[in-house]
Amino acid sequence: MNNAEYGQQHLDRIRSILSSRELDAILLANYSSHTPQDGDYSLYYASNLLGRYTNCFLVLTADDCAVWVGQQDLSRAREASWIARVEPTEPGEGWGHSGEELAEIALERVQEMVGRERIRVGVNGRFLPSTLGLVLARAGLTVEDISLELEDVRLVKDEREVELLRRACQIVDTGVEAVMEGLREGITEHQLAALAEYEMRKNGADCFWWKTLMSSGPQAENWMASPTHRKIGNGDLVVMDFTPVYQGYAGDIARTFVCGEASAEQLQAFDLAERALEAAAASLKEGVTCAEVMEAAAREVRGSPYEEYYVGAGHGMGLYDDTYPIYLAPLSVTLPPSILEMEMRANMVMAIEIILTIPGMGGVRLEDNYVVTADRPERLTHAPIIAQIP
Repeated sequence: MNNAEYGQQHLDRIRSILSSRELDAILLANYSSHTPQDGDYSLYYASNLLGRYTNCFLVLTADDCAVWVGQQDLSRAREASWIARVEPTEPGEGWGHSGEELAEIALERVQEMVGRERIRVGVNGRFLPSTLGLVLARAGLTVEDISLELEDVRLVKDEREVELLRRACQIVDTGVEAVMEGLREGITEHQLAALAEYEMRKNGADCFWWKTLMSSGPQAENWMASPTHRKIGNGDLVVMDFTPVYQGYAGDIARTFVCGEASAEQLQAFDLAERALEAAAASLKEGVTCAEVMEAAAREVRGSPYEEYYVGAGHGMGLYDDTYPIYLAPLSVTLPPSILEMEMRANMVMAIEIILTIPGMGGVRLEDNYVVTADRPERLTHAPIIAQIP
């Protein structure tokens, strides 16, 4: 299929929500996102307008679809989108609109496309600008949150999406390889992260869904504050997590290496994390629930010295590392039934992730990406899983 045919398939999937929720229209908006990562992924999925477009919104009805962007973005939007009707939000430059003015414009377009004023409109409550919601409600529209339905239609990937994810995972592997080559005593976390980012950019990464994480030493479990200017020492655990994006789709890998010779305790923790990763991945197939994948990893961890420091087992993959469903938790936490009972379907793409945060030692984090199949999953990330870099 060509891009236009894949685009029509995406629109048809979203359009199915109209009948299931008895809606007249679906309205998706990206007014306030400053980076692609904090925008509405469903709008990207429907329009192929990746990246930042000012004053952007989309209206979908049973027999029509159109997207509006700021005048300054119109030319590139028409070139990028597979939607035939791409219009300027308003004639002229389109700068300086208040949030309420933009909301009024969107309201008018919905009313025009539906052809009446009494309208049931579905919105993505996760990303809906509050001003837009207030204007729609004030005008008498019935506003329905369809965020979960939008997440669900994006879960199963088409051939194009899987191929883009394969490419993103090839890119993320190069980041790990750069770390393996560059890791040495005295290099800083920032320098090592820069080597990885450079290699991933060189190989095609457009951006990163999340900042590059690189933490080391006894405080390596404090990965959210990384990277820092800390110099890596001999015997330090080095934990990394990379998320390069290629044409809108992200790879997501985590690895842990010891700089130099690993201690017996470090090797024990690493071996446990690797076994849990392998067990969860081996269970991943069509018809298996998130709870069963979590349990496969948990069986390896229960009764170990690191049970209380464990978090696993995975999350969804897709546009900008689209993380629904997230079934990643400590053993002491019970997730909602809506997540635990969700069944894997063929061509879902999942990250399996195992995290041990061990006070005084640091952390061990391992993560790989997989395509769900009827039997054994296809592994997309192939960087080596080894405990130490001499």
